[in-house]
Amino acid sequence: MKKIYKISLMVACMSMIYTGLNAQDLIIDAELRPRVEFRDGFQKPLYDTQNPAIPIFQRSRIGFTFTSHRLDMKVTFQDARVWGQTNTESIHTGNFGLFEAWAGVWFGKYSTIRVGRQGLKYDNNRLFSLSSWTNYGKSHDLVLYKFDNRDLGLKIDLGLAYNNPATIKNYALVYDVSKIYQEMSFLHLEKSLGKKGLKASAIFVQERFQDDVATSDDPLNYHRFTTGANLELNSKDNPFGFILTGYYQFRKGKSNPELGYPGDLSSYLLAANVRYRFFDSFGLNLGADMYSGTSADDNSGTSHTWQKLYGSNHSFNGSMEYWRDIKDYGLSDFYMTAFGNITNNLSAQLCGHVFLTNNSYKYDAVNTLDAGSYLGAEVDIDFSWKIMKYVKCDFGYSYYFASDQTYQVKGMNPTSDYRYPQWAFVSLTINPELFNSRHFQKK
Repeated sequence: MKKIYKISLMVACMSMIYTGLNAQDLIIDAELRPRVEFRDGFQKPLYDTQNPAIPIFQRSRIGFTFTSHRLDMKVTFQDARVWGQTNTESIHTGNFGLFEAWAGVWFGKYSTIRVGRQGLKYDNNRLFSLSSWTNYGKSHDLVLYKFDNRDLGLKIDLGLAYNNPATIKNYALVYDVSKIYQEMSFLHLEKSLGKKGLKASAIFVQERFQDDVATSDDPLNYHRFTTGANLELNSKDNPFGFILTGYYQFRKGKSNPELGYPGDLSSYLLAANVRYRFFDSFGLNLGADMYSGTSADDNSGTSHTWQKLYGSNHSFNGSMEYWRDIKDYGLSDFYMTAFGNITNNLSAQLCGHVFLTNNSYKYDAVNTLDAGSYLGAEVDIDFSWKIMKYVKCDFGYSYYFASDQTYQVKGMNPTSDYRYPQWAFVSLTINPELFNSRHFQKK
């Protein structure tokens, strides 16, 4: 309760302070997003003896954005929880904290340096994403240099992050990096190619990890490098569009008991998506994603399995997230999406996926599967309804057509009885602008 009181008091004070200022802007916005899901085989099929789950997630945010001639600041408080995680007599369960808290200082007309916790989003969310679908989202603690010259059509982002698990008084030999890097740096370049929505981008990411089995007497640090490029055509005036993606990973990979990582890493991700809008209210998407994998009979000691970074899991490979993690058998996803507007406020899309393995794999301790590479198919139906300004409702339904290989790679017996894999959701997003100092500025 004290946290809520302090935030409310801060909102009131900041509103009064900035109400009459012309050289500075303050915007206060909020987001309230509850989402109920029907999970009847989400991410993995259920045995017929298991019952589906119906969790309700809620994310609540309040954000403060301050801009002036030389200084930008953004602070976003966030509370993320599942309904019922907090009982009626307590507010301390759940996750309350900062999603973003950074300040940026401008140097000249095109350059700024941001310091603090901030979300990263590049290209089509493959490597870095805000991960808005998840309850928590994704943000990083880092220093970020940004160069943006619209006259040249050139953007350059250079980021550097260094993490410690807690306050330390001397050098920590061991750092638990089971889910995050100890050190990360990246360079992202983006260049517009003409004025018709064509642009190219390139990225290089360096990460330093410590192996999960490291000890204080024998710390093991290793680096993973990821690089690649995108070519994209996206213009409202052109019914045709596409994005071509190619990434390559090398050096070392995360620990894997079966292959003995960290060992040599050499993997790739190739993707292509082509879009055509036949009418203002209807269009089609055709796409293919290919993630490299390591064959079961590969004894080279080098992993060819693609390792995901910090992009979106829900935006790729189906809404049911069966293949959010790429295993050693690799993955190919061929999909087609029909999208359009039913009314001015209601849009819909229908997407079908077909999943295949790229490599042979072991489904038990000694045998290699030779029954084919078909991992099943998925159909996703989604609707988005703009109820009013600041209020939107999204809802959808997905069904998975599982194959014998689906059950085998999930570690399940194909001869058992299963429920039909399906998943549905309803999400309500309310994101009003609570305060904007520009409304009080003298015209």
